[in-house]
Amino acid sequence: MASGEIIAATAWAESLVRLKEQGLPVEYMNPKEGRMTWVCGLSIIKGDGNRDKIHDVIDAMLDPRSRMFEMEAFGTGSSTQTPYQIMDEIKLAELGHSKDPEAALSKGIFQLEIQGEERLQEMFDEAKAGL
Repeated sequence: MASGEIIAATAWAESLVRLKEQGLPVEYMNPKEGRMTWVCGLSIIKGDGNRDKIHDVIDAMLDPRSRMFEMEAFGTGSSTQTPYQIMDEIKLAELGHSKDPEAALSKGIFQLEIQGEERLQEMFDEAKAGL
């Protein structure tokens, strides 16, 4: 994308941040069907004996300062409302976000369970082998 040879692509949110840091005029597309959306997070594995340390990490990740850092550094959204409320609207817009993350999520397209994954993997491997 940085070379200018690609005009539209699917990429991680961080790609937008890095390309903007290089001064390139990139932005998110907003297709009428909605943006592809994903969520992820931390979890506690059953039987893990380090509960205090695990909760320390989770608490740190929920802190508004860490949420804002992650949003600004990697372009991701936040699992909490506070960063959206306190972050500058211009910065949010640059990152492809707004003060109303629920509205964005309601328009998003979440990935569904992949059907025929084994066959898709075989096709991918065949295409890759041909390169």
